Amino acid sequence: MSFGGRTMKTWIKLALLSVVAVMLTACGEKEKIPLPHALQSDRVWMDVHHGEKTELDPHNTVTAVYHFDGKGNVLAYTGLDLDLGDLGGKNEKQILELAQKQFERNFYRHKQQLREKLEVQLEALRKESIKVWQEGNSKEVREKLKKIDEKIKDLREQFNAVDFAEYESPKPSPVSYSFGKYDEDKYNKNKTQLIVSFEVQELAKESMEYMNVRIQKNLREGFFGSNAGEVKGSYYVGLSEAGLEEDEPGDYHDFMTPVEKGRKGIKIIEE
Repeated sequence: MSFGGRTMKTWIKLALLSVVAVMLTACGEKEKIPLPHALQSDRVWMDVHHGEKTELDPHNTVTAVYHFDGKGNVLAYTGLDLDLGDLGGKNEKQILELAQKQFERNFYRHKQQLREKLEVQLEALRKESIKVWQEGNSKEVREKLKKIDEKIKDLREQFNAVDFAEYESPKPSPVSYSFGKYDEDKYNKNKTQLIVSFEVQELAKESMEYMNVRIQKNLREGFFGSNAGEVKGSYYVGLSEAGLEEDEPGDYHDFMTPVEKGRKGIKIIEE
């Protein structure tokens, strides 16, 4: 097939314009983040509690930060109390540093609280011992004093264990995931949910020992599945977490990740 000079130039121009248009369209459209594929990449996620509001604001609470390493593991910093606004303008490395610092502070705060609690209990036993000693030297009194001494010894051992406890960074845990259907309310009947499971380290209430606690996240598309929410110049997408024990109607928690401006949202792709 042959073309005249003018016709050939016109055809080439049209072809080039078409290519540019396609390229611009591709660059302008930022697809939704696919899950669980995104959990298999090196990425930071977080638990965000935004109450009954359907939009994010700087005072929403970040209760946990997770680092998925792209190798099937996650490092979890739980028990946090960060404001979402504090993360504004920060990259993922800076977010992890904030989480790590508060996680460590929580360890030493727990340590101080246990020390104070044990000191109060020891002082109460000392006073009780003096009071019982003043009752005389009968067999019954000696038995009472013996029991008090045993309690004091036990509390001192607990106190020493707390006193010598040193902070240790949390360890990564393998991640598993599966798919299911969300059937707990009529608005989300039979919608696909992603079930993510892994272990986190949490401090025991009455000691400085870390316990491995397995958590399960039942995730479904929610308020931030279609469009990213913006807070102080940072953008986040995420899935709503369903079935939390402490949940009340209109009390929302989302599993979120920071994204670039213009990201459309997030979607579950069943594999």
